[in-house]
Amino acid sequence: MFTQFEVPKVIFDAEAQRYLLLGSTADRVDESQPEEEVNRYLRLYYANDLRGPWNPATLEGSELLGAGCRFGATILEYNSDAQQLVCLAPLTTMDESGGLFFDYSFAIDVGKLGQQERLAIQILT
Repeated sequence: MFTQFEVPKVIFDAEAQRYLLLGSTADRVDESQPEEEVNRYLRLYYANDLRGPWNPATLEGSELLGAGCRFGATILEYNSDAQQLVCLAPLTTMDESGGLFFDYSFAIDVGKLGQQERLAIQILT
């Protein structure tokens, strides 16, 4: 469960006739909650209509695996031939090196939407 849904990015996949929604979530209860208690995730959803209903990326859920402390992602491009979103997100202060900075871009395989297993990001170097 999450209490905040932030920095949503929506694109239309004309080839598949669906919308893709990438967002960041957190389960912060209030601003005084210690950072180490807050969980943050990148999530992906899809829908046939902009008004929804929005479906989690896979039957296992919307959370993207391997994102670590990436939060507030943006979509740099959508490669419809490869069925891949290419994204970039800052690393939050939860990163062991500290501070807010950008790491490598990453890809999400949207060809696997609606399947059983959760999606994992692929770091692009």
